[in-house]
Amino acid sequence: LSETPIDMKIARLFLVSDILHNSSSAQVKNAWAYRSRFQMVLDDIFDSIGGSYRDIDGRLTANAVRSQVERVIGAWDTWSLYAPEVLEKYRSLFLGLGDELSQGKVEAETRSEPATKGKDPGFRSVDSKVDEEKESLDGEPLEDDVDGEPLQDVDGEPLGEGIDGEPLEEE
Repeated sequence: LSETPIDMKIARLFLVSDILHNSSSAQVKNAWAYRSRFQMVLDDIFDSIGGSYRDIDGRLTANAVRSQVERVIGAWDTWSLYAPEVLEKYRSLFLGLGDELSQGKVEAETRSEPATKGKDPGFRSVDSKVDEEKESLDGEPLEDDVDGEPLQDVDGEPLGEGIDGEPLEEE
């Protein structure tokens, strides 16, 4: 596998993905067997693709390969082909973090986009500031107790009185 060009490995990964997607159909008898048989070799496949990925010199090519592999893993997640832990293992094998996954130390970089590499870690997103500014309302009494009061008219038509439990009119 190591001498196979990276573009051929990616093409084969797409082929495996197509087979897995088509075999997830309930209309094909024993189609589940494809998923379990592929799972036996997917560790080696992602490890091999990851080795080739790490050997790429050009940043643009490396980013394109990473994007393609991430799209396949994302599609498998959407299709629920494998458990999220299994998909995370494949992602870690691809990125060369296999030992760290078993120890529970997968870095946040595994999910970051390549464009975010090298940014100053001191920068925070706007959302984090908003979260800090939110007041905790847990345990605080509501300003107005509205329990038991009739609902107000919202759309210009009065709300019907006493319709609870009455059958709908048939048209």
